[in-house]
Amino acid sequence: MRPPIRILLNLALITILFPAPASSQTGEIIRGEEGRALDGYLSRLEGVGFSGVVLAARDGQVILEKGYGYADREADRSVTAATVFTIGSITKQFTGAAILKLEMMGSLSTDDSITKYFSDVPPDKQGITLHHLLTHSAGLPGAIGDDFDITATADRFTELAMGTELRSAPGQQYEYSNVGFSLLGIIVEKVSGLGYEEFLRRNLFEPAGMTRTGYLLPDYTDEELATGYRNGNRWGSVVRKPMLPDGPGWHLRANGGIHSTAGDMYRWYQALQGDQILSSEAKEKYFAPHVDEGGGQSFYGYGWSIVPDYMGRRLITHNGGNGIFTADFRNFVDDEVMIFTASNLSTFAPVDYVTRDLSRLIFGAPLTLPPETISLTEEVLDGYAGIYRMPDEGLVEVERVGGHLLMRGSGKLAGNLLAGGSGATDDPAITRYSEQSADILRRALAGDFTGIHEAFGDRMPLEQIEAEERGWMEMREQRYGEYRDLEVVSATRAGMRVTVHVGIEYERGTGFIRYVWGGGELMGIELVPGLPGAEADIYPLSPTAFESFSLQSPVRVKIEFELDEQSGEPIALLFVTGEEKVRADKRTGGRE
Repeated sequence: MRPPIRILLNLALITILFPAPASSQTGEIIRGEEGRALDGYLSRLEGVGFSGVVLAARDGQVILEKGYGYADREADRSVTAATVFTIGSITKQFTGAAILKLEMMGSLSTDDSITKYFSDVPPDKQGITLHHLLTHSAGLPGAIGDDFDITATADRFTELAMGTELRSAPGQQYEYSNVGFSLLGIIVEKVSGLGYEEFLRRNLFEPAGMTRTGYLLPDYTDEELATGYRNGNRWGSVVRKPMLPDGPGWHLRANGGIHSTAGDMYRWYQALQGDQILSSEAKEKYFAPHVDEGGGQSFYGYGWSIVPDYMGRRLITHNGGNGIFTADFRNFVDDEVMIFTASNLSTFAPVDYVTRDLSRLIFGAPLTLPPETISLTEEVLDGYAGIYRMPDEGLVEVERVGGHLLMRGSGKLAGNLLAGGSGATDDPAITRYSEQSADILRRALAGDFTGIHEAFGDRMPLEQIEAEERGWMEMREQRYGEYRDLEVVSATRAGMRVTVHVGIEYERGTGFIRYVWGGGELMGIELVPGLPGAEADIYPLSPTAFESFSLQSPVRVKIEFELDEQSGEPIALLFVTGEEKVRADKRTGGRE
């Protein structure tokens, strides 16, 4: 799983002194000023719900290794540095290393055709090589079955894979494929005569000193494992789901699902610095930027993504997850910096955003810190729940979710404020770009794409714009039906940058488009699934002051609740925008 390319916003740099930790957990390390800074950030993040483990190292020394939040909420068990997490598609780097290990042994070649290892390969797949499988360029689809389907034996999986239609000809283009890596795992078993996990254990894990990494061979106890939570509901752990006697079914095996600890992942990183696992020649192939992942910004090696220029640095990385558990591994090779992060909460998937912020802290890049929160009782938080009416008759609904509040807004004013706007209606830039966004979209929906072309300042050919715009229009009309109307639903300003969201009404629903403007030109267009800012998680800073926080957005919505002097009950909420406050009165009685 790779993160999508996003428009990056410049964030204000905040400097803060982090106190030393008051207590220690088993095996944790917090070393030096850098370690304390990372721990301070993560402690704040824990206050807005983060649960997971982090290990960061620099110049061959661990500066932070610590767990945050709960490994099992119901059992009141905290995450420690030794907690075991599934690491998802980071598994692919072990499969890649296994293939290279076998090549070092003279047992195979990455140039081999798969016809050497599988019989009855269909003609369209006979040109697939191990190199194509390792670099997601075989043309195979992403997946062909469920992770926990235990009917997917090696023979059954191979039959399904050979029968599936290719997305492209072998070697033609990058197409991320779990299927390809599972086939590589089957090849490991065929060539070595060992089970996939047993081969990894003998040839990769034991030489690296990794004792808590694998599927079933480490024989994990429930007390070691992190429990996954999907949208706050208990999901469990991968190794407690249906398994074959020697590991997961082949829809998951060798492409994902391996478990590990932060310490073991650091041992793996250390082992790759030397030659005890892979030779220098093998590592050149392992870390080579073989195939463009799209856009020329990152390339795929043999189980790794290679980013030549990230924050001005060379990065070798991979993430993984199943939408519940999520992990991220980053190796800044020229700076001797390694970061591993894992989480057991779907609300923090992908955890790449956490690793991104830790990278920024280590390298001194601008960063917006999470708010410093306090804990309020459920009774106090429940008191704020209800419906509040905005000045424009729009509504804001507030409900308690665990130890914080969730706000949902309807109406232009609420949408604007929840998206980080000021609520102002007299900003000339907001007015101009709102009108221009609606105009160029309305013209495009009528078949005239010159407005978008002009707004981009001729940076994109008109033919390319027309092809891309027609593509999403056809997709949405197939999904929602015939186009009816459009409306600007929010417009916000951050410095010289204005972000406009336009809602398009169709027969069977509404779709949204984000336009980002700056310097008098259109900087980007993006389809979005819903109106950003139409809801926000807000966290208590004091008994009456709250602030929103999201790793995926720089928007920070500040709220104050006004209490009745006599009863102490909330009577209004106020959006705090600079020196201004926009009031929404709490309704009494039932819903309208």
